[in-house]
Amino acid sequence: MPNNIKEISLEKNGDSSSLVILVHGYYKEPSRLADVEEEIITQLPNADILRPIYDKGRFMNADPFELASNIEALIDETYSQSQTGNNGGYKKITLVGYSMGALLLRKAYVYGMGSTEDSPIGGTPAHDWVRRVDRVVLIAGTNRGWSLDERPEDMNPVTYYFYRYVLAPIFRVLPYWRFLKSFERGSPFVANLRVQWVRLIQKNPKQIAPVVQLLGSIDNLVSSKDDRDLYVHKDFIFIPVQGASHTTLIQFDDTVVGQRCRNKFIEALTDSISHLREKYKKEQHILQELLDDSAKHIVFVLHGIRDTGGWTGDLRKEIERVATNAKIPNPKVVTAKYDFFPMGPFLLLPIRQRHVRWFMDEYTERIATYPNPDSKVSFVGHSNGTYILASALKQYKTMRIHRASFAGSVVPREYPWDQIIDEEGRLERLRNDLAASDWVVALFPKLFDQWNIQDIGSGGFDGFNDDTGNEFEGRYYKGTHGAAIAPANHESLAKFLLTGEIERNDKLMTDSQPLWLVVLSRASAVVWGLILLGVFLLYYFSYRLLGFSLDLYLVWTIISLIVLYVVTHF
Repeated sequence: MPNNIKEISLEKNGDSSSLVILVHGYYKEPSRLADVEEEIITQLPNADILRPIYDKGRFMNADPFELASNIEALIDETYSQSQTGNNGGYKKITLVGYSMGALLLRKAYVYGMGSTEDSPIGGTPAHDWVRRVDRVVLIAGTNRGWSLDERPEDMNPVTYYFYRYVLAPIFRVLPYWRFLKSFERGSPFVANLRVQWVRLIQKNPKQIAPVVQLLGSIDNLVSSKDDRDLYVHKDFIFIPVQGASHTTLIQFDDTVVGQRCRNKFIEALTDSISHLREKYKKEQHILQELLDDSAKHIVFVLHGIRDTGGWTGDLRKEIERVATNAKIPNPKVVTAKYDFFPMGPFLLLPIRQRHVRWFMDEYTERIATYPNPDSKVSFVGHSNGTYILASALKQYKTMRIHRASFAGSVVPREYPWDQIIDEEGRLERLRNDLAASDWVVALFPKLFDQWNIQDIGSGGFDGFNDDTGNEFEGRYYKGTHGAAIAPANHESLAKFLLTGEIERNDKLMTDSQPLWLVVLSRASAVVWGLILLGVFLLYYFSYRLLGFSLDLYLVWTIISLIVLYVVTHF
């Protein structure tokens, strides 16, 4: 038995002509699904019930990728064994998952379909059992992952702010709850699954089983807006359950709400898909007609940490102008924005990963909104925007980018572009524009590059080491950190994104970087040390002049706080 599956139960019923796989949610005793299981037995008397029960402790650190892979292997094994029986094996398979268990089942189904980019056991061909799946029933499936970005309508403000600003920061840094963290919105497990799902629909829409989502009207964890990737499938049906919460949706008691939950579940389990589609067509929150499958090019334009992204709107207009003049269909330009935050936390704290998860959620939402099978995604980013894409390409194995343009990049020189571009083929072309006097990159991220710590560096000042990554670096733009995103360079950026052409204006370029900055950059550790020393001397002598005698530990504590403040607000 796999380590992360604590118990496997296979209950035989009737003539065992069909199979139902039932997967529970996070920290929910499998017995909590007793009402659901009882109804399955009643409605499908000839269906065996397979229950994989995984570790459900609050602090569990199970890897959801491995767990989903193990569930898929378990289904495949159970199905294969049934083929040796006298009845010829299971004729129909139904997947039923609750809450996070719904995502685990969807992931197992995706792996079974052969979409295994992020599978822990590597690429495997499609398995025969997936052809027998007649439907996937999601009960309050957390399809977009959990998030604290917005307060649920039914959660009081005190509880919400405690969760978001007190509990969540502690939760993220502790080495526990790995399983729960993996289901956060934009996380690799969630984002990869959504991308895989959309691509499977694009490739084989008729081979993907219908999906039904049951959702209570007062669910605090899941929103009706979280199913955009599922709506790409024309056989997705959303069924609202009035008065039910995330917990009461699986409680089929004698109350009015309990009976309503029971009846809706029976419909989702047994009614024909055509009947469900017709009955609930007015309940769908996203009509397939609103998904634009004509768009074949999506362009993300992403700003850095110290600007409000005003230039991104100007670049969007230039992209549209160049496309019109070249008689190229206008791409869908996404000028998404994230919160302004200071350089100190960016350099020293893992807060920057929050924006990677945010971007990947945006990425999945857009490819679901523009689900053309031939669509491509391009990217242009400045400063932290370049970090976001580079980090996403490393962590999210399903991510594919057509063309990417970097300016003022804070990505390490040693970033494995050869692997991403040449070996994996997940990025077609990279343009890296360097600014001659970019002291921000030359002095601050450069230290982390030299010491080989963190995941930031000086690729925007020194260039990249991999041949594929530095192919189009060329000369230097005159100016500082934002030189390559100045309006005078927008036409060049637009042409690269639309046609792949590299055309730089010679008036904007120079052949060399200032010698003083090159020297200081190579001695970036000394620069950091001088800053620390200056702050120490300033505050040490200030206190001496005021007549205070401070403990050395206290002095360094004060200095550390001052340095952090100075770095984050320069």
